Amino acid sequence: MEWDFKTCKEAALNCSTRNEFKLKYGAAWSYCKKNNLLDDFCLHMIIKRKTHTKEECENEALKYNTKNDFIKNAKNIYMYSWRNKWLNQITTHMEVCYHNWTKEECKEKALLCTYKKDFYKKYKKYYEHSLKNGWLDDLCSHMTEIGSRYKRCIYVWEFGNNSAYVGLTYNLNIRITEHKNSKRSAVYKQLKISSGLCKQLTDYVNVNESKILEKYWVNFYKNNNWDVLNTGIIGLVGNTLSKYNEDNIIEYSKIYNNRTIFRKKHSGAYKYAKKQDLLDKYFPKNK
Repeated sequence: MEWDFKTCKEAALNCSTRNEFKLKYGAAWSYCKKNNLLDDFCLHMIIKRKTHTKEECENEALKYNTKNDFIKNAKNIYMYSWRNKWLNQITTHMEVCYHNWTKEECKEKALLCTYKKDFYKKYKKYYEHSLKNGWLDDLCSHMTEIGSRYKRCIYVWEFGNNSAYVGLTYNLNIRITEHKNSKRSAVYKQLKISSGLCKQLTDYVNVNESKILEKYWVNFYKNNNWDVLNTGIIGLVGNTLSKYNEDNIIEYSKIYNNRTIFRKKHSGAYKYAKKQDLLDKYFPKNK
């Protein structure tokens, strides 16, 4: 059976634990792991954890002088103690290694950041203290939401001459700047002709879902009589992910007449097709 996003999700829904999923559907498990889908598909599953007695946790805690050392060297037992509300009792002998900042002090640091990840990177202790005290969402309410390697949003540039460009990105603000400054961008060229406005069409969602949504919105604008400026293959993501698969190669084979042109236009995809022995199948030498 050939596994994809849909079939893997269905297989995962038939399992109650990750171990059961791995044993019953090993190939689907591997596909999900490779494409970073396990956390999304396994949310409904039961997490089986090893149990510990309070005495066992206390004996382990006695090996460390600070909570930082405890969590660094015995994270499972630390978290088990926290979940069972034993942590404060078994760490009374430990030194206090953090400053008890007020919410206002944490807010001062948060206001210096545009994104949550900046807050975490620049002021990690303040970030963790805010998270621990339940202040994080409030302190980060002014921040701009962005995606990641695994999450993208869909956006559209609409122009006064009824043309549109649909794209996906992990950071809309950065992508807008890139479009405005790159002479190779279809948006850059169109802005020379007509005024345009960029709109965010979706939240930041799983990268595989974003590829499907990009195709949906391209078709939406086409069906509503917009002149869609997209010329490349819809659904490809940037270089931060392994973006090539056999479906991509099939699409390229429909665009290019021979492998020489294909290699010149898309060297990365060509190398992938060569490595996977797909060139003769989709770009026969007599074409």
